Amino acid sequence: MTRDAHGAIDWRALHHRWWVEYNPLALLSAAVVLGGLVLLQRDATFAGDSTLVLSAVAELYALCLIGGAALLFRIGRRRSAVMLGMLAALFQADLILHVESSGYLGNVGAAAAFGWWLVFAVKLRLLAGALRLRLSRSAWAVALLGAAGLAGLPLALEHLGPDGGRLVTLWLFSTGALALWTERKVRSSLPLDQRGRRALRFTWAAWAGLALGHAVWWTVLWDIDPTSWPAVAALLAMRYRTRESQRWTLAAVALGGVALFVPASFGLVALLTGIALALAAWRSPGTVTYAPQSSPLPSYRVPEDEPQLLTVIDPSGAGAAVLRRAHLPLSRRLARGAGPPGGAPDPPAGRPDRLHAGGGVVGRAARSAPLARRALALSRPPRGPARVARPTLERRRARARGRGPRFRHPGRLPARPVACARHRHGVRADAGPP
Repeated sequence: MTRDAHGAIDWRALHHRWWVEYNPLALLSAAVVLGGLVLLQRDATFAGDSTLVLSAVAELYALCLIGGAALLFRIGRRRSAVMLGMLAALFQADLILHVESSGYLGNVGAAAAFGWWLVFAVKLRLLAGALRLRLSRSAWAVALLGAAGLAGLPLALEHLGPDGGRLVTLWLFSTGALALWTERKVRSSLPLDQRGRRALRFTWAAWAGLALGHAVWWTVLWDIDPTSWPAVAALLAMRYRTRESQRWTLAAVALGGVALFVPASFGLVALLTGIALALAAWRSPGTVTYAPQSSPLPSYRVPEDEPQLLTVIDPSGAGAAVLRRAHLPLSRRLARGAGPPGGAPDPPAGRPDRLHAGGGVVGRAARSAPLARRALALSRPPRGPARVARPTLERRRARARGRGPRFRHPGRLPARPVACARHRHGVRADAGPP
């Protein structure tokens, strides 16, 4: 709580926080309007075509919320503007269930449903402009597809009855897949803080929950069977699974459950399973690398504690594979087939430490003997002065007496005989050119 310097409650600052910074009057106003519309909708006076009047009132109130959000954002009250924007987003999902009543009104209901969908698009554009937001194409597609299902499915269910449950299943899967397998970017003219990102997540989650709530209400009105919906949820869960075994397990669970409980919907769920697997394969990362080196290193020595540079593009064999020089045996390289994701650049053209395998890692590397020998040579640890053990004292003495193996340090010039009494029968390894 807000307190002054003496530890007492500062009621003036506290009321300012309650009624100005965290203004609850907007939420209270929205709740009162929504409750009044629901009570009027139950009245027999607003039966039939008169329900369109209540829907018009709800849309007018949503437009007022958007106008208030634009005004508050313009004068610098961004917190209150975001609150009004979130309330307007909730009214976008038809809280008074107008779309369900349009199914009973025939041609007038069809025209009203189409008009509601157009008003939904207009309000979304105005709301984005009021809060200085720009929606990507995928975000627009998800929102408009969800609104089209809310507006059109009640009309179809009125004519099809329980047989229209497959359309509802297809709409739920299509909207969920489009929302999960696309980016749905929402850009802002101002940097979004934690509250802004939280508001965006709340909006998408609220729209998903309200759309599912409409679908549940349809099961009551038109007696459709929701038994196949858990299979749709299992297929949509593939978006968060990275292993092939987990994805195939979800597909098997979805197909098995539908085959046992809803055999009539097995064909539709099988089609949706194929689409889900294709989406999971299409959106999965195909380029994988380790982290690049933090600092350039000499070409003749790569320490073992540095990150291994191994890049494989499209492990399935669709693209070229590049194996960079690393401290890995050839067997480990061929067994791995794919490295971790990333974006390490390919080595420049013309360098000898590059291995191309066009048909996969094992393909050409295993069939080409010269290429395999080259890869084996590249996989060996580089030799250098830092890796050669120094001769022990016994070996030095044996070499000095002429009875031990000659030791020649790599990287030096060939040893030459030295006319010296001490090294009469041996050679000096560190002797320079004559």
